[in-house]
Amino acid sequence: MEKLVERPFYMEKLNKLKVSPDLVKIITGIRRCGKSKLLEMFWHELIINDNISDNRIISINLEDIIQTQKIGLKFNTNKLLGKYEIY
Repeated sequence: MEKLVERPFYMEKLNKLKVSPDLVKIITGIRRCGKSKLLEMFWHELIINDNISDNRIISINLEDIIQTQKIGLKFNTNKLLGKYEIY
């Protein structure tokens, strides 16, 4: 794994939210501010510290058209997500 910048403030916030598994967590920020890397660090922490199996963690890159089509997401002519269809 590449060296990541530690984000103790945000990791603490994510760890506090672990007790609410039904609560949807949304991480926002400008492009390239480290949202994906923060989640990557959190996933590693879940696997290592909380003994969570890696097959229970799902990552979907919504900018990857092939990956999103495999799960049923459809893009409109402007390449924006249009609808979700269950196969």
